[in-house]
Amino acid sequence: MFNKNNIKFFSFDGYEYNKESGVVSFKYSFDDSIHFIEKLTFSGHKKKLSDKEAQVLSRTFDYLQIALGISYYKAALPKKILTRGMSLSQEACSFFQKLYTVGLQEFSYTNNVSLEDRVNFITSKFTKQSPANLNLRKISVIPMGGGKDSFVSQDILKSNNKPHILLHIGNHVALKVIDKDSTIIRVEREISPNLRSLNSDGAYNGHIPISSIYAFITLACSVIYDFDTVIMSNERSANTGSQMPNGTMVNHQYSKSHEFESDFIKLVGDEILTSYKYFSILRPFSEISIAKMFSKNTNAHHKFISCNKASKQGVNKQEWCMNCPKCRFVFLSLAPFLEKDKLLNIFKKNLLDQPDQLNGYLSLVGFKSPKPFECVGEVQESIVAFHLLCQRSDWRDNIIVAAVNNKVLQHTKNIEQLTKEVLSPDFSTNNIPAEFLKIIKVQYEL
Repeated sequence: MFNKNNIKFFSFDGYEYNKESGVVSFKYSFDDSIHFIEKLTFSGHKKKLSDKEAQVLSRTFDYLQIALGISYYKAALPKKILTRGMSLSQEACSFFQKLYTVGLQEFSYTNNVSLEDRVNFITSKFTKQSPANLNLRKISVIPMGGGKDSFVSQDILKSNNKPHILLHIGNHVALKVIDKDSTIIRVEREISPNLRSLNSDGAYNGHIPISSIYAFITLACSVIYDFDTVIMSNERSANTGSQMPNGTMVNHQYSKSHEFESDFIKLVGDEILTSYKYFSILRPFSEISIAKMFSKNTNAHHKFISCNKASKQGVNKQEWCMNCPKCRFVFLSLAPFLEKDKLLNIFKKNLLDQPDQLNGYLSLVGFKSPKPFECVGEVQESIVAFHLLCQRSDWRDNIIVAAVNNKVLQHTKNIEQLTKEVLSPDFSTNNIPAEFLKIIKVQYEL
């Protein structure tokens, strides 16, 4: 039995990069006795790096190792984190201290364990780093996981003849979501088998800020594959957390938030690479607004899938589970904007007419429970979606719609104003470059 309370320290033990195979092996350990190796494979990595590029990639791998390390550190949460062989600045230590602490808030809550005084990065000395200015190819990359949001981002670039490449991270590539004429970069991730063993032997387990890992992987990809811009598909809803019964605010999507995005941009610009852009092109929009945009992209309606359980089924078996917060919310968010028969053709089932789905939907509208720990829209967005459905004769009498109308909508004040606010973009908080911001405003007549 793994005794997590006996672990004294967690350490980063360096990495090995095989330039021929494109495999990077990141090494970690607890107390120099329990070891882990995580591997990333950068497929088709034929670009020969200059000395300057190799130096940038080396520093990026250092920071990527720390980002990946959160998966292993959380198994025991020791109070010492040793940064062996790394030259870190005070700024970098502060960045990762915040990432581990805030990024593990949900983990802390669900495991009922405090992170106070636990996350302590120990380095032999602080070394200020200076960023490089590489002449990277001016082209955008869109990380594509198969969800509706990345399709909307890709559609924005396609509609404006902006050259772009797709990037997939992971081992469950849904080939049906990738257009045959699209160029795609693939990065495979292999988590250490030892971690899986510990998870079934008494280790702490739970949610990690996965998008922070993807952020550093995309940074490494920019050097390896030669591109200067990463366009994420994170909406403004990712900025808002859930209020727990004890009053704590926990954001399941912290590493998708504008706060993390801004911290990451600053760290990269100050210490790694000046010629690099990382932003979410969908940041001004709510999830409901993005669903409205996606509803017009009919070619993608039978390609996309946003269910986390489906992503674990394998390429040829991906189906909506129809019983998780994401399935419920995606169904709800699209319902106001698609013809009913077309929506049912996608999902093969009417979730809004199933009595056993009521509690799940009441959670989405914040009725007597906090918003689920999932990548779903804000409570107000779900309320607005139900309000819009109540205006349609083909939806208003469905079991869930009628119940939510009775329990929630009838008691919601100023719902028309709320609807306007939810469906309107907010350009006050984003990192979108002017050329892309102009495209969005023109395309959506804003």
